[in-house]
Amino acid sequence: MNRQSMFGRMRKAGANCYWWLRRRAIAPVVEAAIIYAFRIYLAIKAGSGRRARCVLINGDRIGPLAERADAALRFKARSGGTDEVWFGVVQEICNPPLGRIINQQLPLIVSPLVYWSMANSRSRSGKTAPFAFERPLAEYSDFYEESSSFLALPDADKKYAERKLHKRYGLNPDDWFVAFHARDEAYLNGSRNARDWAYHGYRNSRIEDCRDLADMVGNMGGKAVRIGATVESALSQDWGPNTIDYAAGEHDPTLDLYLLSQCRFAAVGGGSGIGFTAQAFGRPVIWTNFIPAYPWPWCADDLFVPKLLRRRITGKLLTFAELRDLGFFLPSAPLATTSFYEENGLEVVDNSPEEIAGAAREMMARLNGEAMAPELIELQQEFRRQFKPNRPNGGNISADFLARHRNLL
Repeated sequence: MNRQSMFGRMRKAGANCYWWLRRRAIAPVVEAAIIYAFRIYLAIKAGSGRRARCVLINGDRIGPLAERADAALRFKARSGGTDEVWFGVVQEICNPPLGRIINQQLPLIVSPLVYWSMANSRSRSGKTAPFAFERPLAEYSDFYEESSSFLALPDADKKYAERKLHKRYGLNPDDWFVAFHARDEAYLNGSRNARDWAYHGYRNSRIEDCRDLADMVGNMGGKAVRIGATVESALSQDWGPNTIDYAAGEHDPTLDLYLLSQCRFAAVGGGSGIGFTAQAFGRPVIWTNFIPAYPWPWCADDLFVPKLLRRRITGKLLTFAELRDLGFFLPSAPLATTSFYEENGLEVVDNSPEEIAGAAREMMARLNGEAMAPELIELQQEFRRQFKPNRPNGGNISADFLARHRNLL
């Protein structure tokens, strides 16, 4: 071994040792000190005789920003602790209007240092700081049933958005509309945390498969508005006059909130976090191309349409029982990477245009007060009995989807 090669290996070993010490020895001590100091700061901010609590909120995306704040506010209302003062800890606020709305009820503390110290500590140890809140869905299956939404768009923001949308797209304040979305790689690939996101590309879907939904809404007298921050391509011109491609145009944070908070309902693909924003404002959501099917939608008015799986060798779809055995309905499901499906010879099957439109038609009927056929209710109840017996509340799988796949049930 020559001297240069030997010194090269020594430098590499030294660098590895440094990073190991930094991650395993230095970082935990520094983070613990920051968290301890922050706890003292919160206690002082809360005032004498009052307990301070906080919720860690990933504020760089609109979905987690709304969802975590919404969960904390619901839990705070449920617990009824008048001696508690709650705060939200964020590393940044991606949507300032949303931040202002949340701040009125849950004061936000913007501190990347504290946020990442608490997040890294939780990731490494699996434990949350004792004064921090975690959404207890496992303990409270009816968590989203006993309280309504707390977030509402201020009148000034609403009027601003109505003027802008009318000027840009001809959308009138008295027009009703549905927001729709299909998850693709564009948003994550364009983020500053750029990486190869193909590992969960199985969640993506085609915006073209929402065409039947948009046509249905237009035929019923409404507008179909495509939402999303960054998308791979604009809609073609032949989508019709009642479809608005907001996602492919210039974005405005107030318009984002308006479309999510004022829509009749939102149809969101791939479990994308943008659906949580609509949910936080009390809007029903159809979770299309939902995979894996955990967690089930939390709100009773929500529907989901799961992606199915097909065996590559036989070309047969897996039954719901086979999906259950695979862990499709469990929080511990090992189905979180594209490689899992490839290694197990499984093809992920996107929802068809008919399945998406069928769920939308089902949602519209429910919102219009139309009763569902008894046999469809029984299909939903049977599905829940078999695959979610310990979850009496929350949303449902689309009955239209079940009727199309009776053989799998």
